[in-house]
Amino acid sequence: MRTYEELIQELDENQREAARIETNAVIAAGAGSGKTRVLAARYVHLVVKKGIPVDGILALTFTRKAAAEMYKRIYDTLREIDDDRAREAVDKFHLARIATLDSFCSSIARNACRSYGVTPDFRTDADEVRDIAEELALPFFLEHRKSQAIRQLSKRFRMAELPAKLFADTMIRYSSLSHPLDFAGYYEAQKKETEARIVSLSKAIIETMSAIASLPSAKGKTLASIKEAIPEIPEAPVTGDRESLKAFLFACVRLAACKKPGAVTDPVLVELKELFSAFKDTLHAEFLAVANWALNEDCIKETFALLAEFQDTFNRKKREAGILTFTDVARMAVDALANDIALRNVWKNAIQSIMIDEFQDDNELQRDLLFLIAEKADRDAKSPPLPEELEDGKLFFVGDEKQSIYRFRGADVSVFRALERDLDPERKHRAPELGTNYRSETALIDIFNRVFPYVFPDGIRDETGKRPLYEAEFLPIGAIKKNEDVSPSLDILLVPKENFDKEKPGVLSPEDTEANAVATRIRELVDAKTPVTGKDGKTAPCTFGDIAILFRSGTNQQSLERQLRDGGIPYQTENVRGLFTDAPVNDLYALLRLAVYPADNTAYATLLRSPFVGISDLGFARAILVRTIPAEKNLPLPPPFGEEIDPGLSADDLDRFERGRSLYRAIREDADRVSAAELVTRLWYDEGYRYALFAGPGLRHYAELYDYFFELARQADADGLSLAGFLDHIAGLMETGEKIEGLDIPVERSGGVSLMTVHKCKGLEFPVVFLVDAGSDGNGNRNSSPVYYSTESGISVNTGASDENESARDNWFYERDRDGDLRREIAETRRLLYVAMTRAGTRLFVSGTVSLKADATETPREGDALMELLAPWLESGSASDDDGTSVPKRQSFLRMILSAIVSEDAAGNTIPNVTVTEILPRTLESRARKADFKDLTTDAEIARRYDAIAKASYPPSPKNRYTATSLPSEEEYAGESPQQAQPTDSADPLDRLLARIGTSPADFGTYAHRAIEASFTGFPSFMPEELKATVDEMTGRFLASELGTLAQNVTWRESEYGFITRYTLEGRAVTVSGQMDLVFEKGEKVYVIDYKTDRVEDPSVHAAQLGVYRKAARELRGKPAETWLFYLRSGTARRVDE
Repeated sequence: MRTYEELIQELDENQREAARIETNAVIAAGAGSGKTRVLAARYVHLVVKKGIPVDGILALTFTRKAAAEMYKRIYDTLREIDDDRAREAVDKFHLARIATLDSFCSSIARNACRSYGVTPDFRTDADEVRDIAEELALPFFLEHRKSQAIRQLSKRFRMAELPAKLFADTMIRYSSLSHPLDFAGYYEAQKKETEARIVSLSKAIIETMSAIASLPSAKGKTLASIKEAIPEIPEAPVTGDRESLKAFLFACVRLAACKKPGAVTDPVLVELKELFSAFKDTLHAEFLAVANWALNEDCIKETFALLAEFQDTFNRKKREAGILTFTDVARMAVDALANDIALRNVWKNAIQSIMIDEFQDDNELQRDLLFLIAEKADRDAKSPPLPEELEDGKLFFVGDEKQSIYRFRGADVSVFRALERDLDPERKHRAPELGTNYRSETALIDIFNRVFPYVFPDGIRDETGKRPLYEAEFLPIGAIKKNEDVSPSLDILLVPKENFDKEKPGVLSPEDTEANAVATRIRELVDAKTPVTGKDGKTAPCTFGDIAILFRSGTNQQSLERQLRDGGIPYQTENVRGLFTDAPVNDLYALLRLAVYPADNTAYATLLRSPFVGISDLGFARAILVRTIPAEKNLPLPPPFGEEIDPGLSADDLDRFERGRSLYRAIREDADRVSAAELVTRLWYDEGYRYALFAGPGLRHYAELYDYFFELARQADADGLSLAGFLDHIAGLMETGEKIEGLDIPVERSGGVSLMTVHKCKGLEFPVVFLVDAGSDGNGNRNSSPVYYSTESGISVNTGASDENESARDNWFYERDRDGDLRREIAETRRLLYVAMTRAGTRLFVSGTVSLKADATETPREGDALMELLAPWLESGSASDDDGTSVPKRQSFLRMILSAIVSEDAAGNTIPNVTVTEILPRTLESRARKADFKDLTTDAEIARRYDAIAKASYPPSPKNRYTATSLPSEEEYAGESPQQAQPTDSADPLDRLLARIGTSPADFGTYAHRAIEASFTGFPSFMPEELKATVDEMTGRFLASELGTLAQNVTWRESEYGFITRYTLEGRAVTVSGQMDLVFEKGEKVYVIDYKTDRVEDPSVHAAQLGVYRKAARELRGKPAETWLFYLRSGTARRVDE
């Protein structure tokens, strides 16, 4: 135990100030700065010093995992404090409001959802909502496919993608149920802006044309040819007059077709060049985009009308289904608080203090939500409050602007950066900054402090001369961790593409070479037992589990996985890629596919070459030709493994071919009656593929691919897919190469290198980090959807060019916002790099491919020679202006880091502990031969050895959700099914009756439950006539019992009382939901009655179920609970205690 004062003194100075701050505050918490510790201390401060009860403190964060960690950290900290208020808080901690913002929004929305036509039992499920949208989109599209709008959009977008992209995606990404998109308003606003822009642009164009036409003569033909393109100055287009617009557009296009003057010195030609460049590069391009909207106005108006109609249909379906998105819920919560003053006052009075973690990942909507419940008590305006209208000291925001990396989810770092300014505009109470990093070694922090000023340069300014709010600022990081036994460093691994000769056989690609270099370094670190500082702060030899490989996107993940497997390096990843690029899965897939699709020659060829058959080149050619020739002549296709080629095969090939024939026919016979998982297991174990893989040199590391394939098969079986459906799903994955998520499987390994995206690594730390594919500058925004959304103009339509002018094809609203979008994208790239680099504790490696535009070399360059190559490469990717007013190019991680290293080196300030290494092309080492098991099924000795190999077991993944009646009983823990305790008895009258009328015991139990419920509610209860007398007897038996009499004489009673709660099962916290048969209160006690029609009365079978009921009743009613079993057959009541 310790005192509150001791807890506070354990914090550093800034942490102490943050934990005890008295004003509304925004706490900037850098990576590894101990913010969770501060949040826990802040919570204790509110409890112990402010006297706020736990249900008066609202603590929110971004993810469920973070909320669970916060809950545990706060609870554990409170338990350690020697104080009466802290002890009381621990006793009542089940009332604590610690949650994600999404779940908090949901709790508010359930109180107000009926106002929006939604029932309180709604669910949030983004995948199901998308399914609804896509199911509605296709028939809606087909119904309107002949409309002018659809015809116009079909010129630019494929018909197959339009339904989902135009209708489903637009609703999912931008619309919310309580705040639908105002398409009519968008149309009117865009029409007004477009008309005004045409007037201003046409005026500027006319002035420019006039200035060119009035230039005096000059030498050469340039001026004369440009003047010829302006036979007369066109009249400005008249608003609403399409013909005048087309005429003006024609004049512009004719002039823009002229060639721009080159290098000139004549003053007249210099002026001409300036005027013509201004026209062609700016005025003309902009006018084309604005004219596109005007020429396509009817199409845009109709598109908006279709979108509005689909939105109504979509929202109606969501209401009916009771399924919403998180955006629906958040928007509904804000609207409800803004419009329902009484509801808002309930929350304002209930919540005395609010703590929000990771607020850099939120946006204006979440800010408004928190402002509404933090406003002053007497405010009742139906709008979010201004900062000066907030209750002082109620809000405590924590976040790091440099770690805002979820822009694609709607996060807006500008909101976080503006908060401190808005809450304290005069800077009277500047909040402390948590700027000391407790995660990384001091030497590594020193590198960060030299590199990040180049990543987040001070000189970035907007048109007003101020730093844009979307650009994070960097301040030097404080360091405290120094372990003399380790050697922190930053190692840059460069793979110049110029060194690769595509014609040279046996050379890995640049991407595979990078992956190979990474795998080699990892193997060297582990084999050399390189000392690193572990997460516990102690020095230890580096293990695979200490290492993380991070990447911006998973484009090259399969190369990494292959090189790690080839290097015998264990790894783990949430998203599997490259599963189908290696033989094991391909061979299994080919055999299963051929069994379902016998005409698939590709599958047949793969199978013939696989270890299942392993036929020679000559035999392979014969087998394939037998099926190829008839196909070319449109003749019937012989079946796979037909007997017609047997005479032409050698004895060895015939033996292999017959074995393949037998296997193929056996699998084909079972294809429609055995599960996919069982077939996969049979091929892997019973047919010997696993043994062959383990027997082959260098192939053992491919074994875990089977685990992934098996899990896909198991999931397909769980989803009710046929074998054909499973294989079609696999074919889709093979074709797209998309990542495979959700494969939580018990692969045969312990520990391993962690592979993940930078987005996934947030909040984690590793002694060693590899940041790979750092030479990529990302895909960027190509505006490839039918609609574009901006906060200024809402939805705009990418119509493409109209029939009247092919030159005018761009969306003006996208073009207008493109520069700003690009700047925000680059700003987030800086923040992604910060997050990635600060995950490292001891060693950081950054690798990537580059195009240095230099001569190829066979000797790695280093030192000054390498720096001389890097300087011009960096210059080629820099912004055109240093003041930030022009748009810079997209930047890769490598450019950002190397700009610091090269600049510091050029200034004579070489950064210590940093190395840059050139990686040369690596050759393709011959893969180990494919294993062959020609005699496996006939050789008794090999069969005996194979049988001795233990088969892997696949225990089902632990369930996280249960119904109360599906919880394992004590007998199940002991290996006995509870059903074994309830055998039917042919001598029992009730069992004989149920058997005679075909009613199951479960159905009979339902009838009995409903009858007792009806005795309390007065509603009729229906059942087969043959059962009525027996059920009435049981009902009377209960009502006449002591418990039944008690239940009939209470003020509060509920039948079928629903609940959801958390419950500890075998040491794991799981979610359990269900309904209690009867719950009533008597005095200060809650009674829970569970009716049973069991013939054998064994309360232990139902102990877990009653334990959950007891916990749920206690939580729901706030009183001690007793749980009782009432056996309806005998009238026996049995209390089941803790």
